[in-house]
Amino acid sequence: MTGGGNSSPSHGETDGAESEASGEPSSPRRAPSPGGVGSERKLWQALHTLRRSHGLHFRRQVRIGGHVAAFVCQSRHVIVEVDTAPHARIDDADRDAGFMREGYRAVRLSPRRIANEWEDVLRTLEAELGLDATQGEDADDAER
Repeated sequence: MTGGGNSSPSHGETDGAESEASGEPSSPRRAPSPGGVGSERKLWQALHTLRRSHGLHFRRQVRIGGHVAAFVCQSRHVIVEVDTAPHARIDDADRDAGFMREGYRAVRLSPRRIANEWEDVLRTLEAELGLDATQGEDADDAER
């Protein structure tokens, strides 16, 4: 027996069909602008850092209140969104209202702020998540 190549279905390209069969839209969230893609990537890396330093788990693309949230910390009921279209403020208000009905608070950050005010973005995230600079060290000590 070699590498198990035959165990995979020959129609591997149909992975997306499962979501279509469930009736869920394949991409229910509006697409980010080109500037938003890099911002979302940078933000996702920072949220991973918070997982290591503070034990917070974030998920991407989570359906909450009829909308899909970009990044969700379920334990803190905080959603982090990258605002990519200034003309979509009405839609953002509707999304935030849906999130609030489900008990979540949305933190909105612009790609410009993420690119130019990174330290401020990190402080904002820590404040919104109820963290302080020493809390992660204390959590690490408590686990040992």
